[in-house]
Amino acid sequence: MKYVAWILICLLVVLHQCTSPWQSEKLYLGFIPGVLGYHLAITLATAGAWALVVKFAWPENLESHPPEDGNP
Repeated sequence: MKYVAWILICLLVVLHQCTSPWQSEKLYLGFIPGVLGYHLAITLATAGAWALVVKFAWPENLESHPPEDGNP
């Protein structure tokens, strides 16, 4: 699942660079411009993808405390 999350992040980076929505004059829900709707979808997908990364790909040893004697 770790690799799926990272592939999803890479896909979102590529989709973020897409310029085709800028030519769209479509309104979503009757009032949201196409460009704003596209960025809203990318933002929600990115939040979900990062939630997957935190859940499945986050290193577990980051929360460990250093030893008490001062040696690393």
